[in-house]
Amino acid sequence: MHVLRCLLVASVAVSTLSYAAEPQTGSPGRPSSTTRPSFEIPATKIVAGAVGPFARHSDGYGNPGASGLGYISVLTLSTGKAKKELNAPINNILPFDEAEAGIGDKGGNAYIGQINLLQASSFSGPNGLVWGYHIAEAEARQAKTLKPLFHQDTPDGGKIPVYDAEPLLNAGRRLFGTRDNPRYPMLPGSHIIAAYKDHTAEGPATVWCVLGVAISSDPATNANLFMEACDEIKKEAPVPEAFFDGVLKDLAKSMVRVGENQHVVYKEIFLGYKSEFVPPGMLGTALAAVPYIVLAKTAVPKGGPTKLLKMSIAQWEQELGLTPLPPLEQRR
Repeated sequence: MHVLRCLLVASVAVSTLSYAAEPQTGSPGRPSSTTRPSFEIPATKIVAGAVGPFARHSDGYGNPGASGLGYISVLTLSTGKAKKELNAPINNILPFDEAEAGIGDKGGNAYIGQINLLQASSFSGPNGLVWGYHIAEAEARQAKTLKPLFHQDTPDGGKIPVYDAEPLLNAGRRLFGTRDNPRYPMLPGSHIIAAYKDHTAEGPATVWCVLGVAISSDPATNANLFMEACDEIKKEAPVPEAFFDGVLKDLAKSMVRVGENQHVVYKEIFLGYKSEFVPPGMLGTALAAVPYIVLAKTAVPKGGPTKLLKMSIAQWEQELGLTPLPPLEQRR
């Protein structure tokens, strides 16, 4: 499995590098020490190359049959619980499976079940777009009504606005649908590269996961950053929200430090979390996942995939005639 994963990632990397010619900088055959090569891939070309071979199902990036070398990143957060009644390693599978199915914490979360998750490092590069941000834009983002949760200081004295990721998470739910109301889920049994982390704990405890995306100020040269973290808190009662406010602030600080390490500047950050209390006698899993996918053919609006660049998620739903999903109890 490890060898297969390495070969798959290597294949994707080679394909990505051949997607567009890089400009020559510095000495022949050697990149400049001060200027990184720019891919300069138009968003229209990325989304046109991010349509998969299946009519009603999304597929994983790098699998055969896609329309090109573009890909879409979709943000998801979920939890799951299961009764502690089986052999421990076997029992631990069940809350994770419930989290993938999106049926934990009152249910109705994005369905990412029945897939083979291949864990990847957490970046969306110059040939990738984020669902709800770049395409099928979340309504609040398109209407410019988002208000920062806070501003994160940078080493050079700047401040990066940090927003609630809920609109992006909601957009992901509206793409995949739920277990009971599927829309364009990933093909059962498909191999899906994803930035993801998970954590399973025995109750009484609260399992939690956080997820952030930092948007590069120079997307033609650098990647957008995803960061996920999951853990547990051993307590007899649910954890107050103030705890997660602190975790999110730490996440933003960490993302800025990653940018500093890589000489990458981020222009805005989106953060979200999900938690669930696990009572005694139960097991719980928290899962933060960002699948890298290509779209189902019937998820493409009339006029072609490039039309998604100018559509809100609501306009996309309306054009495709999708039935509204049942409301989800929101938790930041």
